[in-house]
Amino acid sequence: MGKAKTFTLKTRFGLDGYGEAKVSIDKEYAKALLKRVNLFLSVAKKDKEAIELYFWDNSPTYFDGDEELVTDADQLSARKGGVAWCAYPHHGDVEMKTDEVSVDDLKKIANG
Repeated sequence: MGKAKTFTLKTRFGLDGYGEAKVSIDKEYAKALLKRVNLFLSVAKKDKEAIELYFWDNSPTYFDGDEELVTDADQLSARKGGVAWCAYPHHGDVEMKTDEVSVDDLKKIANG
């Protein structure tokens, strides 16, 4: 089985807040993520207004500087170009969104 790859993704929250999230993706998780992207693509074929498809997923660990954040309502969004994650800081109301991990990166891990 292939080694997992850890991505450090920039997060955006609020108007000018930035942090980061780390997510480890192994071969099996990459395959599951690609299935979710393909599910989104099948929905998008039937409805051109579809932009993203969301799933509950708390795989990333979010940080504000060196501080690890406790998060709520962690989700994965599957899109045409890949996947991204979002969550809310515990007891917060500002959504944090990560950069995207591309379909190409997911395919490399899934096939590795």
